[in-house]
Amino acid sequence: SKSKTPESLDIVSQLLHRMEYMYYEKNISRVRPDEITYGAVIDAFRSNATRAEGVLQHMKSLSIANPQTAARPTVRHFNGVLAALANSSPLGAADAAIRAEQLIQQTEEEFDEGNVSSNFLPDTM
Repeated sequence: SKSKTPESLDIVSQLLHRMEYMYYEKNISRVRPDEITYGAVIDAFRSNATRAEGVLQHMKSLSIANPQTAARPTVRHFNGVLAALANSSPLGAADAAIRAEQLIQQTEEEFDEGNVSSNFLPDTM
């Protein structure tokens, strides 16, 4: 279902957290959330930019804490959050534009510091 109700978004979030718990806490490797999993969650949150940004930040934190096993953010995840910002009417256009610019600047700084790989940089500006 492509439902974007708050309840359906909560279910998506709960499923992701359950997968992470099973993988990181219970060592069940077959439920490892990968780049596709996080991309699908960000896409599901396209109507809620705050939650989409939260998933991206969470993904970055996990990849720093678990560099050998965690899914790493890519340009697809970055673009998904930018799309969520563009589609997020509750934020207002001015606030969404400011947050998008902040995300771009933060990503460039993290790249310069060596905290993200080149596959995370925006592909077009």
